[in-house]
Amino acid sequence: MIYSHFLRIKGLSAKTTDSRTQAAVIPRVMGHNLREQVAKMGVRADSHIDATRSKDNIVLRGGCTSDDVASAVNALMKGVIVSKWRTDTIGAIELIFSLPSTAKINHLDYFSASVKWAESFFNVPIVSAVIHLDEDTPHCHVILVPIVNGKLCGSQVMGNKRRMVAMQEDYHSSVGKQYGLARPTPKTRYGAAIKQECTELAFKALEPICGLTDDVLLFFIKGCMDNPEALMQKLGLEMPTSKPKTTFAAIMTKPCKPEKQVRSKYAAKPYPDNYGENSDHSKPEVADTAILNDKEKPIEVESAIPIVVESDLIKPHEKNQPLSCVGVQPHAHLIAHLPDTVPDDYTRIRETDIPANEWDCERGEYTKETPRVSRKEQVFTSVHKALSMRKRN
Repeated sequence: MIYSHFLRIKGLSAKTTDSRTQAAVIPRVMGHNLREQVAKMGVRADSHIDATRSKDNIVLRGGCTSDDVASAVNALMKGVIVSKWRTDTIGAIELIFSLPSTAKINHLDYFSASVKWAESFFNVPIVSAVIHLDEDTPHCHVILVPIVNGKLCGSQVMGNKRRMVAMQEDYHSSVGKQYGLARPTPKTRYGAAIKQECTELAFKALEPICGLTDDVLLFFIKGCMDNPEALMQKLGLEMPTSKPKTTFAAIMTKPCKPEKQVRSKYAAKPYPDNYGENSDHSKPEVADTAILNDKEKPIEVESAIPIVVESDLIKPHEKNQPLSCVGVQPHAHLIAHLPDTVPDDYTRIRETDIPANEWDCERGEYTKETPRVSRKEQVFTSVHKALSMRKRN
């Protein structure tokens, strides 16, 4: 049987370890790794630790107590530049190497090779390495202090997703491959729609043979939805395929439906050429009435008041044409004539000649304000009137 190696990396900070201060991070982590918490508080009911086998644990690097490891970390941190201590500042990094319990591999040799690889790959100090043999699977905890060129660079040493992928590849080629281990395949994440479809397929396959109620059967099936692919393989069913994701370019270049033709109910309809030949109806004659097609979408002017313009004033000049980008449906009203005399007693006023302070925003027009009379002038005028009336009397 071919086994896969296991490697996990974790940044240690006050936030990730639920510690009150940054100084309490290392003692809290090493209290678990060196089983000091088990010695003080005992083993919890939900723990996987077998206290009778804790004596078989092996310390590969560092001290045998949490105080010794904390002292080593404090000695390394002297003179190290830290930009700012925050709750999420990574002061240490923990690596966990694990082996299957049934794998016939020497634990001490494998974990010793893993610690040497970690030292060469990360090139930072290692303060502790402990092998745990008192749990279900043998594993090793390695604590590194991310000091690079006299600076604390936790995020830089851990790196991004690309660096973590490169870390797994390098570990497999350097250590895992030498011991006949395969590289673990990344776990596929399925969406809610795929999980729901898997639940329905599994329910249809198990309902006639299990003998359980529908609620109980759904409860067990939904508990297996963390890994729906394994459930489908056990039942001999095909994994449903997800719909391909639509890109933004595909959405924007998708062919559109043809635009519906919009026609005005007041627009004139064309008559056939043979209209009125074999019937009593004759083609109506409308002067200067244009037939507009459906694409022009004319503006409705049926209810508009007909414009009365002097025929002599209409000059066929380009400047007199209306500046409009849409078609206007002309009306069939005849142009009436104005009287012979046209009043010309008017004065042309431009907007530039009117002061800007006379514009009324509420009315939307120019209004001329009444001149304000000062209090002094009012008193002077009233006194002047009173004196003139007194002289008359």
